[in-house]
Amino acid sequence: MALGAKTLPMALAALFVVFLTFEFVIVAALSLSTEVVPGVRATMISSFFAAAGIGRVVGALVGGQVWMTGGIRAIGVVFVLVSGLALVSLVWGCGVGGPRQRALETKLEIWHNMQNALAF
Repeated sequence: MALGAKTLPMALAALFVVFLTFEFVIVAALSLSTEVVPGVRATMISSFFAAAGIGRVVGALVGGQVWMTGGIRAIGVVFVLVSGLALVSLVWGCGVGGPRQRALETKLEIWHNMQNALAF
């Protein structure tokens, strides 16, 4: 039995912690997303909220059908698949071989070429 499910005050405290951490994550993600491209903060904020809104709509449309079809196991499977897709996207975007790494490597190559040109 879960720790927060034994008494009402503990359940309310656990719910408060869940809401607090969720709000913290949303606010932190918003500020982090605006720093990806600082020159277009307004576009990043609107893109962030558009993606969040689309996620809520898709989740509401699909979630009921998934629940009716397979219950909690189907919800778990969909969760694992979507989280895996998010992880693959994150690794591709920020990790080895991603566009950000290639851009960084290009900038470093230009920097080294400039240093070599100035050394002579």
